[in-house]
Amino acid sequence: MTRHSLIRGVLGPGWGAVLTVSVLCGPARGGQIPEPDPAEASAPRVRPLDARAEAALRQGVERSTVVRELVAALDDGDLVVYIQTAQLQTRSLLTFMAAAPTRRFVRISLDFRSVQSCMVGWLGHELQHAVEVAGASDVRDQQGLERLFKRIGERSSSGGWCTRAAQHSGAAVLVELRASCS
Repeated sequence: MTRHSLIRGVLGPGWGAVLTVSVLCGPARGGQIPEPDPAEASAPRVRPLDARAEAALRQGVERSTVVRELVAALDDGDLVVYIQTAQLQTRSLLTFMAAAPTRRFVRISLDFRSVQSCMVGWLGHELQHAVEVAGASDVRDQQGLERLFKRIGERSSSGGWCTRAAQHSGAAVLVELRASCS
């Protein structure tokens, strides 16, 4: 399955090009994208975009109560979370993609060079951040995301912002998987 057919399969007809541009180039002009069709409303809120991301999410849901609870919490809201793997300078990253009138879209990026269990731990960390964003309806762009984490988080060693809840979630997932990552 190609990347474009995977994306179209996740989002439905007509969305492949929009998401590809969003994933590769950031949010559409003005951070707005068209509202999805009604069938989209029943689609899962947490959506992997590649095979490694799908494997990490599957392992997390199967083996971690924390990941299952975070995914369930996201299923009840307006936030759609895409997960991808990529070569990153950090282990994981949450990026605001776009906002529509009744949906907001974020992307979790996981460093594909991580050991699978460590990737699942970082997924738990970033899913916690997504839950924090889901609970802040005023976050509708990347600047709003940054303001939220400056308000609720602490400066991390990488220069960004992090919350204790995300640190705790990531660590708890590793304990459930009986894994250790440094």
